[in-house]
Amino acid sequence: MYNQHMKKFKNSSIAYVFYALGTIDYVSANFFNNDLTGLPFSPIIFGGIGSVFMFIHNSYIKESNNKIYELFKFSLYAVLISDDRIDESELEYSSSILNTLENELLLPTNPSKLEEELVNYNLINLYEKIRNLQSSVPYKTKLDILSSCAILCVMDGQIDEVEQESIYQISNILGISANDMKNIFNASIASYIDFQNSDREKLQINDSEVKKVVEEKRKENKSNKNQVYIGIGVFISLVIFGIYQSFQVTIEESCDNFINNYENKIVDLSNKSLETTQIMNDTVNEFYRLVKTDSYKNAPYEEQLEIHKDLFSNFSVNLPYLEDDLESINSLNFAYSSEHEDLEQAVYLFELYKFKTIDIKTNDINYFYTFLQKVELYEKYFYDWDQSNSETDRKKISDIFNEENKELTNILTEIGSTTTSLIDEKIILRNNYVAYTENICVEYSWGE
Repeated sequence: MYNQHMKKFKNSSIAYVFYALGTIDYVSANFFNNDLTGLPFSPIIFGGIGSVFMFIHNSYIKESNNKIYELFKFSLYAVLISDDRIDESELEYSSSILNTLENELLLPTNPSKLEEELVNYNLINLYEKIRNLQSSVPYKTKLDILSSCAILCVMDGQIDEVEQESIYQISNILGISANDMKNIFNASIASYIDFQNSDREKLQINDSEVKKVVEEKRKENKSNKNQVYIGIGVFISLVIFGIYQSFQVTIEESCDNFINNYENKIVDLSNKSLETTQIMNDTVNEFYRLVKTDSYKNAPYEEQLEIHKDLFSNFSVNLPYLEDDLESINSLNFAYSSEHEDLEQAVYLFELYKFKTIDIKTNDINYFYTFLQKVELYEKYFYDWDQSNSETDRKKISDIFNEENKELTNILTEIGSTTTSLIDEKIILRNNYVAYTENICVEYSWGE
């Protein structure tokens, strides 16, 4: 029951939160000159999201109505078919209950139709259906359902053992406590005694708890309809206001939004990566200097490992930084107002610059990972050399090292050459973008 109420609360309340956000965004942008999102259609988007949640809420109410009806029906059916003899009064009582629900929720039935439908079920099948339906139904509604079934059990003037067993099975499936079960049976017997002492010919629908369920669902449905109407009204208003707001966006505002929320972020991330890349390039240059020294060449394997550990300690930190920066650049996007065709062209030119930046950063990362392979090759060479016992073995080790080292050097040279070409292309793209943007955005200056 707690989960059910939380679900309804979340769906309807979240819808109103988005409606409120859309309204606040519109009022803030048009009356206080402060566009909270920078998107001209954001009120419509907020309203649309709110309407989705309201639709889910409405669907849930309808689903809840159907589940309660089905749970009522299958519980009554289980009591009816538990006894080989079904009285006409029991059929009339059951169809009366279902019709009271159906008139509010679904389609009507009658005793003959109900009796025909009963042949399609057995107790095991019905108990399984009850078990599958009961989880999201409130406990109070389960009590009302069991109360109606209990009256059906005693309405012929006696409590049949098979019907009583069916009632207990249903009670267990619904999770009804023993105390509540006892109270329900006592109440149903009292209702029958009251009926016997009256001048009525048969038990009426008012002797059951179904009226309470119908009344509660009627109130819930009415509240739900009001919420839907309010939601539709708010959404339509936000659509109208959002469209109106979209026509009020100036090219200057669009330029500022684009530059501050997209261009500057890309440029800042790119500059940050350049600093990290330079540190790692300095490490690479230091390695190339170091391997030429006699002290390095004559160092044993263990000493060489310590040298590498100290020299490349920044790689374990800086490589993830480069990858994070690349992912951040790649994930940044910009939604621009379609009414400014000039800005669309600026965005397109900047996107070309951005993609070239991504290519360069990707190449840098590949270069450093490849260079670490080169370092590992040196370590393997030193280890194998120290473990060798003959000049023949050492010559073989040197030949393998020289061949693999040459191959890695060629790969690194090719990556470096590609990066240089990409940088030249990036400069051209940046100049094209800056030249174009300076003509459409007032007081524009490149942030790099």
